[in-house]
This record gives sequence, C-alpha cells and structure tokens, in this order.
Amino acid sequence: MAPTNKQKKHSHLLTQHNALQTERIRKLRLATNIISVSSNSKWLKIFETLAYSKNEEYKSTIKLLQQSQSWEYQSILSSIFEESYLDGMGGPIGYSEIEWIKFESLKFNPFNFQVDTEEHNGSNIIYGYRRTDS
Repeated sequence: MAPTNKQKKHSHLLTQHNALQTERIRKLRLATNIISVSSNSKWLKIFETLAYSKNEEYKSTIKLLQQSQSWEYQSILSSIFEESYLDGMGGPIGYSEIEWIKFESLKFNPFNFQVDTEEHNGSNIIYGYRRTDS
C-alpha cells in the first residue's frame, strides 16, 4: 500500500527537522568539548532491548544536548516512532539530540553489546554524548 499524502508530508517534515538538528548539533560539537558515544542505530538497539527485557515502562529522566535542564519522561518506550525519534512535547526528538537518559528502575545491565552506561544511586545512566571537559 502506497503512503498517503499525510504520511508523505509527515516524513518530509521529519527529514527537514533532522537536517536542521544535525546542523545545530554539528555546530555545538565544534564549539564545545563533547563526543558522540551512541548513534541512532545504537539508541534503537537500546530501546528494543529495554522493551523486550521488561513488560512495564521504565521511569526515566532525559537530558537533551541543547537544553540545560533534564526532565522526566513518563512513557519513553511507548513514545518511539520512525526508528530514530521520540515523541516529545514540543515535537519530535531525534535520537541524535539525547545527551543522556537515566532509567530509575533499571538495576541491571541487559545489553549484550557495548553501551556507554554508568550506575548512579541504583539507577543506570545511558549516554548519547560525553563531555570531555568535566
């Protein structure tokens, strides 16, 4: 079945959003001391692994690269769409925008692949970027 006009328009808007975000992040990385440690495909594998490792949502806090504040995300696993975006309050959030996600109830490491993670007070933080100046 061919995509509808609405689906085509939505896909085009996501492509435009992704191009703008990629350029903003490129400029930010040039101006600051950050390195990428998780690609879109790695985030997809992380989310798929988490979805299959537990039947309930994880309580999570997310920090985006271009924001100074982190915020709680109620249903992070159910908000995934297009294999590289989360459904955010202000529009789509590209995986490339995620600096880190802290999973409150993730008390074990379910990953059988390399993930930049660290335990912090009984929670696990998974990193998309690391700051090299701290």
